[in-house]
Amino acid sequence: MTAIDSSLPYPDLPQITVATEVRLVADPAHPMAYLSADPVPAGAAVEVLGANRDAAWLLVRHETTLGWMPTIFSRDNVGSLKAAFVFKPLDTQCTQYHGDATDAEKVWTITEPGAAIVQGALYRTELTEQFSDATLTLNVDGNGAAVAADYVHTQLTPNSAVIFFTFAIEELAAESRLHFTLSNTNEERISFQAALFSNSCPDAINTQSSPFLNDLPIGQTRQLAETQALPIIADRDLLPTPESTSTVSPATENVGTDDGSSATTNAIDVQGEVLLAILSTRTGPSFDYPANGWRLQGDALRILARVCSESGGYEWYLIGREGAEEQWVPGLPAFVTVTNVDTLICLPPPPTPALDPNSATLLVANDAPAKIVTDDAA
Repeated sequence: MTAIDSSLPYPDLPQITVATEVRLVADPAHPMAYLSADPVPAGAAVEVLGANRDAAWLLVRHETTLGWMPTIFSRDNVGSLKAAFVFKPLDTQCTQYHGDATDAEKVWTITEPGAAIVQGALYRTELTEQFSDATLTLNVDGNGAAVAADYVHTQLTPNSAVIFFTFAIEELAAESRLHFTLSNTNEERISFQAALFSNSCPDAINTQSSPFLNDLPIGQTRQLAETQALPIIADRDLLPTPESTSTVSPATENVGTDDGSSATTNAIDVQGEVLLAILSTRTGPSFDYPANGWRLQGDALRILARVCSESGGYEWYLIGREGAEEQWVPGLPAFVTVTNVDTLICLPPPPTPALDPNSATLLVANDAPAKIVTDDAA
């Protein structure tokens, strides 16, 4: 669920400006999992803490709320943005959102029996030594018990720190109640929030090696390499970063075809228009590539080339270049409208960006704990 930049703490967290009013969500895999906090207004500045693996979503802090927003709603270019954390979202096939808590006194009454996952964060804006005795307890009133838990506690800046936590609960019954006890915080100023998800795949969580159950000693710093129970860990330096490489020839130049001959693109007649309020551009024809700009609703597009999906899915369109970087947009019907696109050769997608085979490799099962395999362990 998270990877951590080894260069923390930063002097300051990076900030972006929100281009349009946006509601923050609890998890990037659940885009309708809206938090109960007020929407972030257009023009507001937010701090960026993290991103999901393809950088399509950003974890931001606005006032006292931590939540996720689509990258396309940033007014600023995020191509070179440095995020402290990279997150692995929850499995959408197994989890369903059931609400959030903005303080530790929140009580959830279970309506769907079975297993659940609680994940959340505490943001510290005043760092005191006495906080080292702080604990966070998840209480279950009625049937059910926490079977695994873990957390990460790391400093963000000289004056702030964040704690991310996760609990796995099983055998909950209808009308069971969940609530927290936050102790020994030395009255520090803390922003608390958590989200509740039902979990239909409890067997996917490794509970055997969990060092914690329902009590977390959150006052103690806990780094990425120490966690072992839940699927929340991966080394940021080992995550694949797509390189921006030219994948097509420019419009009106000859490009190769499958039979080895050449054909000429005819981009002059291929026009498009942006339908979204803000559409993020990427350095390559896939969400695996980083965002490097945006287009606004109603902007005209000149389609220079297209890459087609081998599985018959949506296409990607090259709309320009910014310096050495290409600018691509997804050809989803809800995102853009285009005309005469069939006059462009349908180029195959480039190879999926891969890890350097000479480096350590990150193996992450669907909902299994991350495992780092290095040459020494081979």
